[in-house]
Amino acid sequence: MPGAVVHFNGPLRDLTVITDYRGYAEGGFQFSGSPAIVYCTDVSGSTTDATPQLYNHDAHRFYEIGFMYRTSASNPGTFDVTWWGDLNSITHCPSTKSLTFNTPNPLDYYSDTRVLGSSGCWELGNTFVTTTDRVVALRCHLTKGAHSRFRWAAQIFEGGPNGPPIGPRKILPNEYIEGDNKYLLNYALDECALKVGNTYYVGFSTADGTDVNAWECVNNVYANGVLYENQSPVTSRDLQAWVCAMSSGDSNVGTITGTVRGPNGQPIREAAITLSPGAKTAKTGKLGTYKCYVLRAIGIESHIVRGYHRQVGLLYRTSPSPSYTCLIRASDQNWQFVCARATNCFVMR
Repeated sequence: MPGAVVHFNGPLRDLTVITDYRGYAEGGFQFSGSPAIVYCTDVSGSTTDATPQLYNHDAHRFYEIGFMYRTSASNPGTFDVTWWGDLNSITHCPSTKSLTFNTPNPLDYYSDTRVLGSSGCWELGNTFVTTTDRVVALRCHLTKGAHSRFRWAAQIFEGGPNGPPIGPRKILPNEYIEGDNKYLLNYALDECALKVGNTYYVGFSTADGTDVNAWECVNNVYANGVLYENQSPVTSRDLQAWVCAMSSGDSNVGTITGTVRGPNGQPIREAAITLSPGAKTAKTGKLGTYKCYVLRAIGIESHIVRGYHRQVGLLYRTSPSPSYTCLIRASDQNWQFVCARATNCFVMR
């Protein structure tokens, strides 16, 4: 949720700006020296961690800063706030490493050459390789024309646009005005879990399904991904967008994967998957596949497909050798379930 009425404080500890209902604030401050830091204070008086050092440099006079609230300072999870690129270099366009996907290239100040993509797209997206395991925010420069107003939506899939969804589809809570890039989609900490080193696809569309266009960076500025228009790859271009992620601090991550099919073997899209205990939910993708990253013991999967319900119990034995057992209890015989594969999980009695 956006944090309203939060004070952003400058390097002299002076009150600079206060966030609005979107959790956004914009303002200037005077550097007491170079480098400097920024932090914020909420209405209860709680202060945040400070930003990394910021430099008053001719090439870098504007900084975009984000803070994520947590209920306790002892809660795990960190952002990598070391820099891609050199803040003191006039040839770099730096960003912190918490941007696991970003265009332009932070090592090249002039790499942001962009063009408008194909008009009339119902979805635009880009693949990327994640460097950390929890998505918390994302953004894209979409357009329907100068000063147009609309809401956009986004979702992340593993591997590509046909892969299993990772995290729910999110819709921008406030109307977006073209060219005003102060609008972010946000995820809660465990709402969109990734696995470091894997390839993912982030897809953007309008909330109402109407066509949209987007700005695209040329010259293949992000080497680890591919631009997609209407789920078809476009070579040598990347979407002008970014995905911000953090490290959860939990290395004990398991996976549960599977496919839901209809009576004739056809994949069932958007079938609801619920893991219990844990209450983690997911939906199947275009090919009927799903994948969940889990941090705790998972015993039962419940599949609800258009009113039909079936449960599958999963048992994973680590000794003497890994084995998998499925026990299927179905309330009807009209839907088939292709056995899931569970790794690093065990039944919780």
